[in-house]
Amino acid sequence: MRLHLLTLAFAVAGPALAQTTIGPLYLSGEPGGPTGGGSGACPSGPPCGTIDTPGGMAFDGTNLWIASYAVQEIQMVEPLNCCAVHSIPAPAPDIGGLAWDGSSLWAAAEQSSIIYQLDPADGAILGTIPGTGTGDGDPNAVGLAWDGTHLWQADHNDEQIHMLDTEDGTILRSIPAPGPWSGGLAYSGGFFIVGDVTLGQTFWVDSTDGEVKFVCDDTYWGFAPDGAGGVWSADFSTSMMQQLDFNLPTYTRFCTSTINSSGAAARIRAEGTGSISSNNLVLEASPVPSEAGFFFYGSAPVQQPSGNGFRCIGGNMFKLPIVFRAGDALTYAVDFKTPPTNMGPGAIVAGSTWYFQAIFRDTANGGSGGFNYSDGMEILFAL
Repeated sequence: MRLHLLTLAFAVAGPALAQTTIGPLYLSGEPGGPTGGGSGACPSGPPCGTIDTPGGMAFDGTNLWIASYAVQEIQMVEPLNCCAVHSIPAPAPDIGGLAWDGSSLWAAAEQSSIIYQLDPADGAILGTIPGTGTGDGDPNAVGLAWDGTHLWQADHNDEQIHMLDTEDGTILRSIPAPGPWSGGLAYSGGFFIVGDVTLGQTFWVDSTDGEVKFVCDDTYWGFAPDGAGGVWSADFSTSMMQQLDFNLPTYTRFCTSTINSSGAAARIRAEGTGSISSNNLVLEASPVPSEAGFFFYGSAPVQQPSGNGFRCIGGNMFKLPIVFRAGDALTYAVDFKTPPTNMGPGAIVAGSTWYFQAIFRDTANGGSGGFNYSDGMEILFAL
């Protein structure tokens, strides 16, 4: 077993981001702007419907909810035909943020800095909590997002994105916002999508630490995840709605990494996409203290003491080629056309979930075995 683990003793990396358009829909406005990947203009598409000066936006798994700055109303829209099928009264005239928690809507009023919990059937107010803005004139704390467990709000005042306690509004955790005036906010697959009004850009940032992973040169006020790895957007200035797909891989970090002799714990990141056909997944692990390492993957998650850290991968395990450190990072571009990822028991196919980790030498840190690991990453793959 010791020899087997030492064979697995080297590095890991993460998914890269690309941008395409899938079924773009517009509430109004003209199509325009190229599609592309990495950076540049955000995608666009054909006209569809009208909602004047849209603000907050949310997706309930079937329908979109869109607030309007022009009318004190929140509309439910069927995204496939752009048809408004239901509406509820807005609790305030300036709903700049919406989020769906699985059963109710959360609505952020920009001027008063109050966040309302609403019954989607009739708009009844189920509760309120204070937002993170000042509540004085123009607090500019608007964007809301639900990460599956917690409510988050983007705050222009302190340039932070805050996790809030839904009982009393207490700030539980914060990450830096990517710019000075964050408006739109949504959560999708481990990322926040953030529209910055001042910079005129949309950012995809890591929800754990705020690290910017992707930027495009348009900004939107309302965002809502579409449940398929993409995001709906609503443009306040043009009353335009569209569906964006940045082909981000669906991944989740898990397990624990320990401080290595670089002075910090190595974390695994993914860039590119989880698309087999796109074949552009890149893994990265940093900081690492040794010159070489490798990534490996397996069929099951575990957390077992090993070397100076924890092995997070179990089940059937497969080693990827050794890579050499650049700066403080190990990076590997996964090729789905070569073994072990394209054949046999290690074949990665659409619809499968695999668990990745980096391993590297860590002799200066003492411990048993002289090696250490990054944390783990679960990736769901698509065609």
